[in-house]
Amino acid sequence: MPQSFTPPNVNNYQVGGFIVSLGGVDLGDIQEISMNPQVDILEHYGRRSGTRILDKIARTRSALRFTLTLDEHAAATYSKFFMGHLAQPNVISVMTDPLSLYTLSVQYLNEAGLIWTYSHTQAQVRPSAAMAFGNGTAWAQFQVEVDPIYDTTQSFPLGAITFS
Repeated sequence: MPQSFTPPNVNNYQVGGFIVSLGGVDLGDIQEISMNPQVDILEHYGRRSGTRILDKIARTRSALRFTLTLDEHAAATYSKFFMGHLAQPNVISVMTDPLSLYTLSVQYLNEAGLIWTYSHTQAQVRPSAAMAFGNGTAWAQFQVEVDPIYDTTQSFPLGAITFS
Protein backbone atom coordinates (compact mmCIF):
# COMPACT_ATOMS: atom_id res chain seq x y z
CA MET A 1 0.00 0.00 0.00
CA PRO A 2 1.45 3.43 -0.91
CA GLN A 3 2.55 5.62 1.97
CA SER A 4 0.55 8.73 2.78
CA PHE A 5 2.70 11.86 2.88
CA THR A 6 -0.08 14.04 4.31
CA PRO A 7 0.87 15.59 7.67
CA PRO A 8 0.54 15.00 10.53
CA ASN A 9 1.82 11.44 10.26
CA VAL A 10 4.81 10.01 12.16
CA ASN A 11 5.43 7.72 9.18
CA ASN A 12 6.59 10.82 7.27
CA TYR A 13 9.83 10.84 9.32
CA GLN A 14 12.54 9.32 7.15
CA VAL A 15 16.14 8.14 7.47
CA GLY A 16 17.48 7.35 4.07
CA GLY A 17 20.16 7.54 1.46
CA PHE A 18 20.56 8.88 -2.04
CA ILE A 19 21.33 7.67 -5.52
CA VAL A 20 22.46 10.51 -7.77
CA SER A 21 23.04 10.20 -11.50
CA LEU A 22 24.46 12.85 -13.83
CA GLY A 23 24.18 12.16 -17.53
CA GLY A 24 23.29 8.57 -16.71
CA VAL A 25 26.43 8.08 -14.57
CA ASP A 26 25.73 6.87 -11.02
CA LEU A 27 27.94 8.95 -8.71
CA GLY A 28 28.23 6.10 -6.21
CA ASP A 29 28.03 6.46 -2.45
CA ILE A 30 26.81 9.91 -1.42
CA GLN A 31 28.08 10.68 2.09
CA GLU A 32 26.21 13.95 2.40
CA ILE A 33 23.76 15.91 0.29
CA SER A 34 22.05 19.25 0.65
CA MET A 35 19.34 20.86 -1.46
CA ASN A 36 19.15 24.64 -1.33
CA PRO A 37 16.27 26.43 -3.08
CA GLN A 38 17.24 30.08 -3.51
CA VAL A 39 15.07 33.10 -4.27
CA ASP A 40 16.09 36.74 -4.35
CA ILE A 41 13.36 39.34 -4.08
CA LEU A 42 13.19 43.06 -4.64
CA GLU A 43 10.97 44.93 -2.20
CA HIS A 44 9.15 48.18 -2.97
CA TYR A 45 7.94 50.46 -0.22
CA GLY A 46 5.31 53.12 -0.78
CA ARG A 47 5.46 56.31 1.32
CA ARG A 48 2.34 58.21 0.32
CA SER A 49 1.13 58.30 3.92
CA GLY A 50 4.53 59.25 5.32
CA THR A 51 5.17 55.77 6.70
CA ARG A 52 7.04 53.32 4.53
CA ILE A 53 4.75 50.40 3.77
CA LEU A 54 5.75 47.29 1.83
CA ASP A 55 3.38 47.32 -1.14
CA LYS A 56 5.07 45.11 -3.74
CA ILE A 57 7.65 42.36 -4.03
CA ALA A 58 9.17 40.90 -7.17
CA ARG A 59 11.25 37.79 -7.62
CA THR A 60 14.57 38.66 -9.26
CA ARG A 61 16.30 35.25 -9.13
CA SER A 62 15.33 31.62 -8.60
CA ALA A 63 17.78 28.75 -8.33
CA LEU A 64 18.20 25.31 -6.85
CA ARG A 65 21.59 23.96 -5.78
CA PHE A 66 22.60 20.48 -4.66
CA THR A 67 25.88 20.03 -2.79
CA LEU A 68 27.16 16.46 -2.75
CA THR A 69 29.96 14.88 -0.74
CA LEU A 70 31.32 11.89 -2.63
CA ASP A 71 33.80 9.27 -1.51
CA GLU A 72 34.07 6.85 -4.42
CA HIS A 73 37.28 7.59 -6.29
CA ALA A 74 36.52 6.52 -9.84
CA ALA A 75 37.24 8.03 -13.23
CA ALA A 76 33.55 8.72 -13.97
CA THR A 77 33.04 10.75 -10.76
CA TYR A 78 36.41 12.49 -11.03
CA SER A 79 35.50 13.63 -14.56
CA LYS A 80 32.60 15.62 -13.07
CA PHE A 81 34.81 17.11 -10.31
CA PHE A 82 37.55 18.08 -12.77
CA MET A 83 35.00 19.41 -15.31
CA GLY A 84 36.34 17.19 -18.06
CA HIS A 85 35.34 14.03 -19.82
CA LEU A 86 36.64 10.51 -20.17
CA ALA A 87 39.01 10.73 -23.15
CA GLN A 88 39.68 6.98 -22.70
CA PRO A 89 38.15 4.56 -20.19
CA ASN A 90 40.53 5.62 -17.40
CA VAL A 91 41.85 8.95 -18.71
CA ILE A 92 40.19 12.27 -17.84
CA SER A 93 40.71 15.37 -19.95
CA VAL A 94 40.88 17.95 -17.15
CA MET A 95 38.92 21.23 -17.51
CA THR A 96 37.82 20.57 -21.09
CA ASP A 97 34.06 20.65 -20.38
CA PRO A 98 33.51 23.26 -17.63
CA LEU A 99 30.07 24.22 -18.97
CA SER A 100 28.73 20.79 -19.87
CA LEU A 101 25.10 20.10 -19.06
CA TYR A 102 23.88 16.72 -17.84
CA THR A 103 20.53 15.14 -17.09
CA LEU A 104 20.05 14.87 -13.33
CA SER A 105 18.29 12.25 -11.22
CA VAL A 106 18.28 12.29 -7.41
CA GLN A 107 16.55 9.41 -5.66
CA TYR A 108 15.83 9.47 -1.91
CA LEU A 109 15.22 6.00 -0.52
CA ASN A 110 15.37 3.84 2.58
CA GLU A 111 15.23 0.11 3.31
CA ALA A 112 11.50 0.08 2.51
CA GLY A 113 12.06 1.53 -0.97
CA LEU A 114 11.94 4.75 -2.96
CA ILE A 115 10.57 7.82 -1.17
CA TRP A 116 10.90 10.44 -3.90
CA THR A 117 12.79 11.26 -7.10
CA TYR A 118 13.96 14.66 -8.33
CA SER A 119 14.60 14.78 -12.07
CA HIS A 120 15.64 17.44 -14.53
CA THR A 121 16.79 17.68 -18.11
CA GLN A 122 19.90 19.81 -17.64
CA ALA A 123 22.26 20.54 -14.77
CA GLN A 124 25.76 21.92 -14.51
CA VAL A 125 28.35 20.47 -12.11
CA ARG A 126 31.56 21.88 -10.63
CA PRO A 127 33.74 21.38 -7.56
CA SER A 128 32.51 23.11 -4.39
CA ALA A 129 35.73 22.71 -2.39
CA ALA A 130 39.29 21.53 -2.87
CA MET A 131 39.76 17.77 -3.04
CA ALA A 132 41.57 16.90 0.19
CA PHE A 133 43.01 13.48 0.86
CA GLY A 134 43.57 14.06 4.58
CA ASN A 135 46.18 12.46 6.78
CA GLY A 136 45.00 8.87 6.61
CA THR A 137 42.68 9.05 9.63
CA ALA A 138 39.46 9.52 7.64
CA TRP A 139 38.03 8.58 4.28
CA ALA A 140 39.11 10.89 1.49
CA GLN A 141 36.05 12.77 0.24
CA PHE A 142 35.33 15.45 -2.34
CA GLN A 143 32.42 17.81 -2.96
CA VAL A 144 30.59 18.98 -6.05
CA GLU A 145 27.81 21.49 -6.59
CA VAL A 146 25.07 20.65 -9.05
CA ASP A 147 22.91 23.48 -10.36
CA PRO A 148 19.79 22.62 -12.37
CA ILE A 149 19.57 25.00 -15.33
CA TYR A 150 16.22 26.60 -16.18
CA ASP A 151 14.73 24.73 -19.16
CA THR A 152 11.82 26.52 -20.83
CA THR A 153 11.07 23.48 -23.01
CA GLN A 154 9.86 21.53 -19.94
CA SER A 155 6.58 21.70 -18.02
CA PHE A 156 8.63 22.14 -14.83
CA PRO A 157 11.56 24.39 -15.90
CA LEU A 158 13.65 23.69 -12.75
CA GLY A 159 12.72 20.01 -12.47
CA ALA A 160 10.19 18.13 -10.38
CA ILE A 161 10.08 16.03 -7.23
CA THR A 162 7.83 12.99 -7.54
CA PHE A 163 6.81 11.09 -4.41
CA SER A 164 6.46 7.32 -4.78
